[in-house]
Amino acid sequence: MKKLTLLCLLLICFQCIGLAEDKPFQNGSTKEALNRINSLFDVSQPILVAPGLTVSMEHFITQNSIYKADKETANQYFFYRSKSWYGDVTYYFKEIVGFELSFTNTSDKFYNISWSGSNMTFGDFSGMPFISGMKYIDAGNPTATPDTLLPPNTITTLKIYTKNLEFDSGNWTFNGELIPVDNSMQLILHLKAISDNVPNYYTIKFSHIGI
Repeated sequence: MKKLTLLCLLLICFQCIGLAEDKPFQNGSTKEALNRINSLFDVSQPILVAPGLTVSMEHFITQNSIYKADKETANQYFFYRSKSWYGDVTYYFKEIVGFELSFTNTSDKFYNISWSGSNMTFGDFSGMPFISGMKYIDAGNPTATPDTLLPPNTITTLKIYTKNLEFDSGNWTFNGELIPVDNSMQLILHLKAISDNVPNYYTIKFSHIGI
């Protein structure tokens, strides 16, 4: 009985040593990981787009990646630690698929954001955004990408996503961008905004994203 107890204690010690050696960059549940990502920088600061028009980032939109982390990639991208009830540890990546933006128009003008004439860049993605409410099959189609009207003295919130989608096993899924640990990711919008029938182009650079 003593030998069995001693053997169990030794196994527990070996397991703890193994976990200590494989300690990930960031531990936590999916919710904790998401909360940490969303608190990496101040998302409340509005950025001036045009006279009387500002935009701010409210939230990241994330999902669990299909890719699992290993010791090499753990030093490059954000992930969280998942431990099963029997002790196995798996490291899963989180990836960003889109952003929730808030436009505030304090002017007396109507602004119309032409997303089909705009571009979104973050990570390795660069292209026309997918706007919330569109059909998945229309991703990347300029004629099916809606504009966003910003009336005077209003706040308009909307979600924009990468247009990289896959249809597999009867479901549509976004292909997001892994979150680097070196703060090298940055959301950059090249917006086409029309006011008084005159199109103007604006470049908005948000804070860097990372750990």
